Amino acid sequence: MTGNRNIVDVVLVGPRAKETCSLAGFDFVDGVAQVPAAAMTALNILAKYHSAYPRGSREHEDAEAKWERRSKGAAQGQADTEYRPPGSASSGMPSRR
Repeated sequence: MTGNRNIVDVVLVGPRAKETCSLAGFDFVDGVAQVPAAAMTALNILAKYHSAYPRGSREHEDAEAKWERRSKGAAQGQADTEYRPPGSASSGMPSRR
């Protein structure tokens, strides 16, 4: 939260993190937008449709952790989907002898 209690820093999580863009009428600069704290409908829309959460909130922390797990899983999945010829030790297919 910024020094003004009426404004909340909302942070993008996921593939748009740290991007500069405009979503739901709010301008995100380096993945952060300042949203009026009383704009609960806007905060809900940003969270539900754009993965943008108030900085330091439980939802923000949970979304960051989920994105990190998902990113690591995708990176590992890419390594696991690497082509292996049939009969190689880890291809999952029996070798012909």
